[in-house]
Amino acid sequence: VNRFVFYMALPPLIYRLIASSPVGEFQWPLLLVYLVTEILLYAFGFLAARLVFKRGKLESMLLGMASMFPNHVYFVLPIAQAIVGDAAVVPIVALITVDATLLFGGTIMILDIASARRDASTTASLGQVILGVFGKLARNPQLLAMAAGFLTIALGLELSGGFDLFTEFLGDAAAPASLFALGVILALQKTGPGWLLPGLFSALKLLLPPAAIFAVFTIFGPFDQLWSAQGLLVAAGPTGAMPFVIALQYRVPEADIAKILLLTSVGSLLTVTLVIQWSGMIG
Repeated sequence: VNRFVFYMALPPLIYRLIASSPVGEFQWPLLLVYLVTEILLYAFGFLAARLVFKRGKLESMLLGMASMFPNHVYFVLPIAQAIVGDAAVVPIVALITVDATLLFGGTIMILDIASARRDASTTASLGQVILGVFGKLARNPQLLAMAAGFLTIALGLELSGGFDLFTEFLGDAAAPASLFALGVILALQKTGPGWLLPGLFSALKLLLPPAAIFAVFTIFGPFDQLWSAQGLLVAAGPTGAMPFVIALQYRVPEADIAKILLLTSVGSLLTVTLVIQWSGMIG
């Protein structure tokens, strides 16, 4: 199921998100501040997993990603649309585009490089290792989808007709299929200890990103009120499924990441509600 998500459902989803993004309407100063904050949170989560919990480098990287990468597509965006209306779409799509391109894409590139080096024989030359890395990157469906999306924007093309329907149909399968795989993993987990790291990282995800985003928006702003409110709402959302999907695909331990997804999905009901009320998105 996870391989279907990684190879068949995610690429059209990522392609559609990028190709249909209204980049001319993006507020780039806010997006830059948001991105830098996310990268710092990513690094903090990585160091916490690596130095405090002594996890491997790749697992620590994905735990760092799980501590800040939100579920904006299928959790935050529908809530924002229900409350604010279509005005919320462009700010959240802008945040999704930045996250999908730079954070998700960057993580995939690092994992491809690491896996290429791992798969190379001990007698392989530096040139062979480099060719292996480029081969991995050139065949990665997520990176190819991103490149195709930006090419579509550069050429001024529009999604329409059967191709539009096909990519939408496949892309819509990504969330339910990945959640089904997540449910299977959680069902196979043995009960007992092992919830300390997921509990701490879930608290980190639910509390630190919205606090950090509010702080940097206040310091480097003021920004547009609508965009700031949507950025804060996205930061308060639960962990997205991408770290889990990546972990399964690259054979990285996924048990703790699955638990983080579960805990933050429940806990974010409170954080998202508080952000909505505090930011004045509802009367």
